[in-house]
Amino acid sequence: MTLAVSILILEVWVIVHLLVYTVLTGISPVPTTPRVRSKMLEAAPGEVEGMILDLGSGWGSLAFAFARKYPRSRVVGYELSPIPWCFCLVRLWLRPQPNLAFRRIDFHNAPFKQAGLIVCYLFPGGMHELKPKLERELNAGCLVISNTFSVPGWGSDRIHVADDQYATPVYVYAMNRKGPSAQTSDPEPLSKWCPLVGELYS
Repeated sequence: MTLAVSILILEVWVIVHLLVYTVLTGISPVPTTPRVRSKMLEAAPGEVEGMILDLGSGWGSLAFAFARKYPRSRVVGYELSPIPWCFCLVRLWLRPQPNLAFRRIDFHNAPFKQAGLIVCYLFPGGMHELKPKLERELNAGCLVISNTFSVPGWGSDRIHVADDQYATPVYVYAMNRKGPSAQTSDPEPLSKWCPLVGELYS
């Protein structure tokens, strides 16, 4: 078997795995862009009490960034798809970050009780499925920062807008003893901030 054929087989294998897990999880592992990542870091507090969880960590762009910003906090990225998860392990081996770990697990089966900050870049259906777990397990004071997609029925404390061509929204939610913010819904529809995504998921 020639080198070219071996590389082709490997490429096909990677593509098939990514497609399979895209179907299983409902979303492909798309990284957060630098401008949106910067806005999410800006929206985060100066200090975090508790663990930082990256739900659906993909290629690790958020997890590594938050681990660097909070060297005293434990950061865990949960990713079910094996290709991005392996990529993150290699990246972590090449550039060690002592407070960062990646777990290949469905984050719906992971405990959130010790979280002080949740970050995610999911999709509308994923946010809908995640909502009951957040309400059930997050402690008062925990923050949730979401790229692009809001938690349905929650009112965000703040909406930051990234300086990109889509004016991507970053939603920030603060949990209190009664649950998330006092508002009952987000003040602006997704379609206003990102018309293309709004059309795709409406």
